[in-house]
Amino acid sequence: MDISINIKAKKTIEEILITRKNLILLNTIFKPQLRLFHKFESGEIKGFVDNMEDYWGNILDYYQKIWDMVEDYEELIKGFSQTFDSLLTNRTSEIMKILTIFSATLLPLTFLASLYGMNVSLPFAQDPFVFSMLSAIMIIIVGLLLLYFKKNKWL
Repeated sequence: MDISINIKAKKTIEEILITRKNLILLNTIFKPQLRLFHKFESGEIKGFVDNMEDYWGNILDYYQKIWDMVEDYEELIKGFSQTFDSLLTNRTSEIMKILTIFSATLLPLTFLASLYGMNVSLPFAQDPFVFSMLSAIMIIIVGLLLLYFKKNKWL
């Protein structure tokens, strides 16, 4: 199930990126044309038949509506991107939390195992029950750490 979700998420991200690219392209195309139509409407640029202000005004209104739609879509895509980034950050945070709990649980066990694995004389090293005691201590440490993590609502 995770694989299908990841594939859908990847396709959605690709579609968002393509849409974002297209919106940037539309902005690049429409922005200079809007300025040009403003100049045509105001009569700043001459060379056309008189009484064209209404015609240029209609074109300018049409372009302005398109420009507003493009800006609205840009805001929408920006919101999608931010939402996706938040979800990705949250997922990464959850993974890091699990890895940290795993590491914190194994650290004391590794320390005890490596301490009694050295070729030096240690207290209780000759005791026949040292393996059982160390195993019990390790189980208690893991249990206490798991209780601590649950108490702090990390698990």
